[in-house]
Parts: sequence; C-alpha cells; structure tokens
Amino acid sequence: LIYAEDSEYEKAFSDFNKAIENNSNYAEAYYNRGVIYYEEKDDNDKALADFDKAISLKTEYEDAFYYRGLIYYKGKKDYDKAISDFARAIELNPKYIMAHYNRGKLYREKGENDKALNDFDEALKINRRLYFIYNDRGLVYQDMKKYNQAIDDYTKAISLYTKDGKVYKNRGDSYYQKKQYDKAVEDYTAAIEYNYNDADTFIGRGRAYHDLNQYDKSIADYTKAISMNPKYAWAYLLRGISYDDKGDYDRAIADYNKALEIDPKYSDAYNNRGVAYGHKGDYNRAVVDYQKALEINPNNEVYKNNLKIAQNNAGK
Repeated sequence: LIYAEDSEYEKAFSDFNKAIENNSNYAEAYYNRGVIYYEEKDDNDKALADFDKAISLKTEYEDAFYYRGLIYYKGKKDYDKAISDFARAIELNPKYIMAHYNRGKLYREKGENDKALNDFDEALKINRRLYFIYNDRGLVYQDMKKYNQAIDDYTKAISLYTKDGKVYKNRGDSYYQKKQYDKAVEDYTAAIEYNYNDADTFIGRGRAYHDLNQYDKSIADYTKAISMNPKYAWAYLLRGISYDDKGDYDRAIADYNKALEIDPKYSDAYNNRGVAYGHKGDYNRAVVDYQKALEINPNNEVYKNNLKIAQNNAGK
C-alpha cells in the first residue's frame, strides 16, 4: 500500500499478487489490487473480480462496495447495481461523502433530481468545502430550470476554487437561460481562460454574443467551435443564423447546406435555409425547404406558418 501511495503502482501490484499467493483470504490485498486495476490499468473486469472477492471475504468492506459501485456506474453503466453498492457503502458509513456524491451524480443522469439533490445535500453536510459538489448540485438545479439556485451554487463553487473552467461555463449557461447575456459572456470567457475551451463553451459564448446582436463575434466563436468539431451540425446552423441576421444570406445558406450534409434529417436546417431563401426573394426554394422540414417534423407550427407565408409570396 505504501508503494501505491507513492505512485509506484507496479511494485505495489506485484506485492499484492504475492500477498494473495501467500494468503488467498487476504481481503485487503484483493481490494488494493482492484484499485490498481481500476485506477491505473483501466481493467474494469479484473477490478470487479477483485472487489467481489474482497467483499466475499469481508462483507462489511465499505471501500470495496464503493469502488465496485464506481465500476458499475462508470464502467458497466449498470446503474441499479451501482446504486445498490453506493447504498451499502453509505449504510456501513453514513459519512461516506464520495458515495453520496457519486450516487448523486448517478441519480442526476437517471433524471431523478430530487434524489440527486438529497445526496448532494448530505455530502455538503459532511464537508462544505468541496467545490465540485456545489457545481454538481448546481447542474441539478439547472436541469430543473431553477437558475437562481444553480447560479448560487456555481458562485459558491468558484469562491472555493477559482480556476475550474467548467464551473464558469456552467454558470454561463444559467445566465444565458436567464437572458443575462453580458454575464454569460463573462463566464464563458473565464471558462476559456481557464482552459475549459471545448466546442460547447465557444457555442455558448457565440449564442450570447448573437443575442447581444454582436454577430461578428458570434460568427468567430461558432467558427472556432467548428474548427474543433468539423461535424458539429448545430454549430453550422447557429453560424448560419448569425450570417442571416447580418444580411449575408449566401453564407447562411452555405452553412445550412453543410449542416444538412452532416445530418440530412435536420429539420431546423431546412427551415432556416427556407428563411434565407425567403430573404433573398427566392420563395419557390423557400417553399420546397419548408415542405422538407415538415416531412421530417410535421407538427411544427413554426414550419407550417413559414410555409404559408412563402406560398403566399410565391403566389401559390
């Protein structure tokens, strides 16, 4: 175990193997070898076998239940078994903060927001200084459209640790939903400065710039997102909207074409291309695009209304 703590995992791994050879009932050796299989060797199956063995030898082994729960959660995607193992770890140790935390994350993924909140609340009762728990609770509030509470949690997380870009990105998302676009831009920019600069962060800032009517800046951010993910159909759609709103209809149409090349069933791209054709006065092509959009999504009232307007303008 000393080796493991010093990151000399191969020496530790060898020692745990020898310990098991010498004593096949050594629960702690199976547990510690399982941790190395899971964390260092990325071998979930062998880790799972070791945690199973440790639990069979020591039925109240809370850490083995916790790690086995992690494998079921993150490796096997068997949420029911993961919940059962996290619950057992918590039963054995009600202050097992990471079991509460990971079960809360799992409940959020399952859409069971009340249970997720309960676990995050319990974790914070144990330790109110762990910023990432506030961040994840904020995500639950955001899912529930409780944006003020989400922002409060993200702000608390940032007060505890100022350099995690994803927390700024998350808070930016909530500000955007509240239509506080200037604050959203500030947070997305902070996220990028702290190296949380994935395509979605640029998309988020681009949308905020767009809604501030700063179309060139929004186009620049969408272009950056596309450079990071050239198959991101939504990014082409959004950039097309910005081009359309600044009157550059040909570039808008080119972006909608690209979005449809990536996703031929993208009804919004057909609709938006129809809008751009309408802006160019090409109502016949607009009619065709709205009809294609309605073939994919026949109950969309926006598409229906756009089609009627285009048909009237085309004299049909």
